[in-house]
Amino acid sequence: MWSCGFMPTPPPNTHIQLDDDILQEWINGYKRDPHLSKIWDDPKMRVDNWVPGHRFFKDDRGLVFFRDADYQPRLCVLVDQ
Repeated sequence: MWSCGFMPTPPPNTHIQLDDDILQEWINGYKRDPHLSKIWDDPKMRVDNWVPGHRFFKDDRGLVFFRDADYQPRLCVLVDQ
């Protein structure tokens, strides 16, 4: 429970449209990446479990985002994508 009596809301959203097959390629890429695979597998990084201060989160489709210094979401893009 939050001491101030409210749950923080998630940061702003970025809208991204990908075909299902392309989306699956990105998810597979996250799972192969040594750093992003740890983020992708961590259940605490789901957007519905957002915690202020966490820089990474995974949306409901499996895309991984980074929050910049202004807490704006930035899509994590793998080098081979």
